[in-house]
Amino acid sequence: MIIAILIPILIFALYKIYIFEYHLPPTKQSYKPDEYYFKIGEKFEDFVRFNHFGSNYEAIHVTPSYEENCMEFNNESFKPDLKMMDSITGEEFWVECKYRSYTHHKKEYQVISEKQLRRHRNIIDSPVFVMLGIGGKPNKPLYLYKIPIAQCKPVMNIGHLYYQFQINK
Repeated sequence: MIIAILIPILIFALYKIYIFEYHLPPTKQSYKPDEYYFKIGEKFEDFVRFNHFGSNYEAIHVTPSYEENCMEFNNESFKPDLKMMDSITGEEFWVECKYRSYTHHKKEYQVISEKQLRRHRNIIDSPVFVMLGIGGKPNKPLYLYKIPIAQCKPVMNIGHLYYQFQINK
């Protein structure tokens, strides 16, 4: 009798842990799928902007948010997420932020779309980097990688990422 009660509770608890770990969106009727993923992306962008780069860098460009694009789409959205400037040297560079919630149990990761990669490789005014966060939470990823756009591929092997581009946090 007790087992019959505990099994559904255990299944429900494991389901909740799975949803929390893999950031699955809620299933309400009013839910907009794109909005959920954009919110995760914005959290990771904030992490990169404020925690990784911090006070020695200034954001001189931030792409429009999901809400801003819903009101009126802006071609600025085709640019990388951030343009940062080193406050000391004045050096400027672009950053495209990508977060993947799944961890290193995968051998390859979808880093960036072919379209974005082509678009960002055409930027010539400043260097472009892809900041890839893997695992943990968008505001505190377990692993962080900084990939120069010239060396970036749409899908990358974890060994290649780990040895060449990992940032020690």
